[in-house]
Amino acid sequence: DDMLFITFQYEVHEKKRRPTETMLYRQIEQVVIRILNNTSNKKDWYWMRNYVLASSIWFFRVDPEDNKSSFLWYNVFKWVEDETRVQSKILSAPMRNIENTNIAEWNRLINYTVATDLKPNDVRQDKIRSGLRAEYTAKHLTKNVSVSASFNPLTHYDLSQYLTQLILVCHEVDDQFQADMEKIFEVDKETKENKTLGVHYMRGPVKKLERCVAKCLSDYRDMPFPTAAHVLDIVRCTLIFDDVTSMLAGMDLLRKKMSSGAFCIKDVVR
Repeated sequence: DDMLFITFQYEVHEKKRRPTETMLYRQIEQVVIRILNNTSNKKDWYWMRNYVLASSIWFFRVDPEDNKSSFLWYNVFKWVEDETRVQSKILSAPMRNIENTNIAEWNRLINYTVATDLKPNDVRQDKIRSGLRAEYTAKHLTKNVSVSASFNPLTHYDLSQYLTQLILVCHEVDDQFQADMEKIFEVDKETKENKTLGVHYMRGPVKKLERCVAKCLSDYRDMPFPTAAHVLDIVRCTLIFDDVTSMLAGMDLLRKKMSSGAFCIKDVVR
């Protein structure tokens, strides 16, 4: 970051170039857009996240002489939005082909529902069946534990106790969940495929604590306490179907197997 910042400073102050007109900025723009265009290169993404986006140069204003001018950081959002539109156009063509191949099946897929007794506000870890209940309520903590500049009992219990316990439980059940998913879809132990059904199973990693915390602080920050109870996708896997027909068959199969009560997957909550 130091070298990037010094080089940028040199162009802005010594060469008298506007931040967006510097050679460094233009080169970074080209590289970032190229990385956004190819999401499969994990090394490039790692480099961009840890060395480019973490730099202090993004806190320069587009017009350094105007205090109301936006920061360069907002240009990155524009690059992302522009690339998102490009990728959406690329994806829309094959999606339209899939839709038009069998309109009846496509309509059934997009309108597919699974009956549940849960209301939208009840779809959280402490209210679903066999979910993790919180040991304390927000009212209890605020009444019995002092809040200070260095300690917030609600945040502490939410992210340091409830969430860590939830992660531990998820690691405990992960092997059983993955084994049951393989049994439900009858995938080959070696290839992880069921060619008759037309599905490929891939085990997913348990979501890391750091990622769960980030979701609580951003996506769920305004949700009822504990916010960590809203993190549902901690244990996960991926199922890739050959087409809409096989996907519908797979979804029907999952519902049938769940209703048998023979597996650890009991409900579809959303």
